[in-house]
Amino acid sequence: LLGFLAADGGGAPLDTEFRSIAERTGASLMFTLLPLARAQAAPTTPLREDLRRGTTLTGVVHDNYAAALGGVAGHAGLFGSAAAVGAFARAVLRAARGNEDGPYPFTPALVTLFTRRSRVAGSSRALAWDTMLVTSSCGTGMSAAAFGHAGYTGTSLWIDPERDRYFVLLTNHARGGASREALRDVRRA
Repeated sequence: LLGFLAADGGGAPLDTEFRSIAERTGASLMFTLLPLARAQAAPTTPLREDLRRGTTLTGVVHDNYAAALGGVAGHAGLFGSAAAVGAFARAVLRAARGNEDGPYPFTPALVTLFTRRSRVAGSSRALAWDTMLVTSSCGTGMSAAAFGHAGYTGTSLWIDPERDRYFVLLTNHARGGASREALRDVRRA
């Protein structure tokens, strides 16, 4: 829903909006199929219920809901290198630490809004981010101010403004049979 709202508010498709944001941060992240992304993307295996089962997916979204939406969705389908995700993380981290010099939407007010934990009892969720709990996917070594996001296929980004750190983990749980428990252990470590 947040992806649809961002596209409507920006007046352009979500991948166009995000590409514009990525360019302002120096991050070469992309939502769409580009030859470079396909060459660098790790292959994945479709889910059992995915109509693409029996094939190998490379450079296309793994999530079958995102695939049904044309490959672009607010919840899935982001391709990028560790360096590109790091550039994005640095822009968010600077805003989270109060730096007013970042490009829109990397402002302290918006980052605070998007990382504020919801009022749902027992939930660690914020808008598009997860917030720190002892059970968080990033483990227990971060401050209470940390926030992050984890993807189904194994990616993870956690940002700790109090400790001025960010952590990028790009793995591929969706290929090779690793268990979700093993992935959780790697993330927490």
